[in-house]
Formats: sequence, structure tokens, C-alpha cells
Amino acid sequence: MRKVSKRLLVRSLVVGMIVLVIYFTHEVSRSLAIICPDEKAKKILKDLCQLYESNHVDGNLCYDLCQTESIQYVSCFNYHRGKVVFRGSWKGDPVILKSKYSHLSDYPRPFASIVDKEGAMRTVVPDIALFTSMVYHQVKGQFGFELEMTEEDLLKHMWKSKYSREDTPEGLTDSEIVSLWALLQQEEFVLNKFWNQFRHYPEIYGTCGHFYILEYVPPGYILNPSAISMQHQLASLPWLNRAKVAMAMVEFIGAVDDQFPEKLHLCDVKHSNFGVTQDWVVKAIDVDITFFQNQLDTTLNQPECSSAQECHFFDCKGSCNTTSGRCNSQRSNTNLQAVCADIFSRHYGTPGLLRLPPTQVARQIDSVLQECLQQKGLPLGTKISETPVYQRLLEVLKNSLQYVER
Repeated sequence: MRKVSKRLLVRSLVVGMIVLVIYFTHEVSRSLAIICPDEKAKKILKDLCQLYESNHVDGNLCYDLCQTESIQYVSCFNYHRGKVVFRGSWKGDPVILKSKYSHLSDYPRPFASIVDKEGAMRTVVPDIALFTSMVYHQVKGQFGFELEMTEEDLLKHMWKSKYSREDTPEGLTDSEIVSLWALLQQEEFVLNKFWNQFRHYPEIYGTCGHFYILEYVPPGYILNPSAISMQHQLASLPWLNRAKVAMAMVEFIGAVDDQFPEKLHLCDVKHSNFGVTQDWVVKAIDVDITFFQNQLDTTLNQPECSSAQECHFFDCKGSCNTTSGRCNSQRSNTNLQAVCADIFSRHYGTPGLLRLPPTQVARQIDSVLQECLQQKGLPLGTKISETPVYQRLLEVLKNSLQYVER
């Protein structure tokens, strides 16, 4: 009887879990449909194409989106507080269409508008010399440091012409100027476009108006196991793939710390903000809340405080000077510590990327993970790749691969 009772209990629990999973899946799908309906997404793109057809905006991929329709809308990923992220297909390959705001009219308009002879409203754009200077100061202002290129070279770098001939500033039309200025109001576009040689950012293929089209790099179920998909949970169990992604993530953190004029701080570390390519390269697919050192110093130094918790800015942890009652400007943790806490370890219901390692290295994994979780902020000039915990984490992960059944 005891065995029968146990079997019934197990079956009941399994059925109950399945019911909960189905219910949760349904509720999440329904809420997403409300937040991001296809009809609204398609209307946004239709409005964009109308602007293109009336010569109000331009871009090297407007023709593909609006004329040949070789760029097709597939689904809506996000429509929250104006930010829109659509999945599309370009000549059969998946792409992302992204804009900070849904409509061009939502962006600041520094250009004057007048009524022409026909009674139509027309935007008066600045001459190319003034606009070139505006572009330079807009980008420089976002980064907070000097740019190692001329104003003219920066303009060529930030704008990809739809023509095959070599880009020249003199070739910019009014619609191109309006489009580029809207793009430059988007911090994520500016960061990705300016540092387009950085292999850990998705490639930007081109633009149309205030939208930019870029490489589709999904997080995948290995990096971001879905809490509502048992199949994906089981598929993500093999250690080999998870260890490879973890090593790629650690190497990504090292690159972020080393390949810019200033240290770049990731203040919003979560699974969905990173993607993984087929050749195991981690790419940052959402960099809205990232700051160079000079920007973070200003951000953390502003508030008054009585405890360290009041000085935290998302995953960029601060500290409080109780004598002055103000937050210290220096960060008290690191990008690597945030990754260990929010991605490698169990966090808010996600099981943690480094769960269930091979028994032969379980202790080493746990030990280095605990060390990583305690890592404090580094002195200026110190690279994360030079720290013992960074090197040991990579070494232990690499060593763990020999214990994987292939």
C-alpha cells in the first residue's frame, strides 16, 4: 500500500506541475500578446515606410524593407515604454529591427520646421558643416571622452549610404540627415555603431529612418533556460555546452574591460541581455544600461546616502561614505562579480549556468564561484583579466571539459 501511495503521490505531483506549467505558459503568452501585438508592430513599420516613400527618412535598407519587401516582419519581441524590438527575416536570414521609440515624431527635433509655398510643413536641416559638428559633439557627449577621429571621418563612420559609391558628407540628403540624427539619439545604436569592430556586439547591417537592422543573436536555452519549458530545461543539462558558454562569457567580460579607452561597466546583467553565436561567441544584445568609467563615476557620486544599498545602480554596486553622507564614486563590485551572481549562480528562479557540474570538479567550481561572488571593485588601471579569480575561473572551466562524456 505504501508503494502504491507513493506512486499516486508522485503522479499527482507531476500532473500538478504540468498543469501549472501550461497555465503559466498561457498567461505569459497572453500578456506578451497584449504588450506586443503584431497589428501594432506592423502599423509602426507601415508608418516608417510611408515616411520613406514621401522622402522624409532614408537609409541603406529602406528599399529592402519598403519596396522589395525582402525584409519581412516576423514577430514582436518588445514594446515597452516606447522601445520596440522586432524579429524579421532578410533574404531568409533572421534579423532584428530595433528603435528606442516607435515613431520618428517621438524623437527630439532640433531642426526648425516651416510651411512651404504649397502649404506643407517642411523641416529645415542644417548645412553639412554644422551637421557634421553636431554629430561629433553628440557622440562625444555620450561617451564622455575625446574621439580619435576627425568630424568628417566620424560622420562617414556613423552613416552607411545606400549607394555603392564611397560615402561623402556632401552626399547626405535632408532625409538622411533627419534619419541619422534620430539614430544618434539612441545610446545603444551609437555604442554598437561606433565600436562596430568589437566582435562582442551584434553586427549592424543598416538602417531605415530611426530603425536599425542588426544581427540576430538569441540567448538560447543554454544561457537562458526557460522556466516554462521542460524540454529546454532538459536539453540544457549537458555540462559541455554550458561550460563553453561560461568560458565565452568570462572572455567577453575580459574584452569589455580591455578594448575601450575607458572601462565599460555593465549595470544590467541578465540572461536575456546576451546572445551566443554558433561558434561560442557571447554578444551583448541589450546595452541600454552600460557606462564608461567617467559616466559611472558621476552616476554613483550623486545621491546622498546612509547605507551602501542606497548607492547601488542596478548591478553596479556603490558604497556610502557615512562621514560625508554621500555615495563614493568608485564601484564596489565588478562586471565579473555581477555575471557570477546573476548568470552563473541561481538567481530569481533561474537555475544558474554552472549548476550540476561534473563531480570531479564540483568543489573547485563552487569554490571559485564563491570567490567570484565576493570580488570587490578594482583600482583604476587594473584589468579584470589580471585578477586571480578571473584566471582561476577560466582554468577550472577549461579543466572541467575533460570529464564530460562526448
